[in-house]
Amino acid sequence: KKRWCSLQGRKLMYHIDLLDAYPKGEIFLGHITAGYSVVPGFVPGFRESGFGFTLHTPDRAFQFSADSESERTGWILAIEKVLKTPLQPQDNTLAACLNKKRNDSVAFFSR
Repeated sequence: KKRWCSLQGRKLMYHIDLLDAYPKGEIFLGHITAGYSVVPGFVPGFRESGFGFTLHTPDRAFQFSADSESERTGWILAIEKVLKTPLQPQDNTLAACLNKKRNDSVAFFSR
């Protein structure tokens, strides 16, 4: 599915439409020592499309695709910069909030 992404601090947001005011989803970007990483390419078995990269979190791998190699490189470098930045105390609050949102939506769909 095509999505548009934006990066705000430690929060990677994805939107259904380019001009959506609210994101469809949000991904917390932790620190590399906690199991977060970003790599070019797709995980095995994923249908390749465009210039892909994979964001690994402790919970899952997210697949993204850019329109060009330079755009992919830009996203990878921007995400890596965040992942290598030490966490601040307020980052723990953001992580808890985003994880709660994700768990609440999973619980809703599990009913």
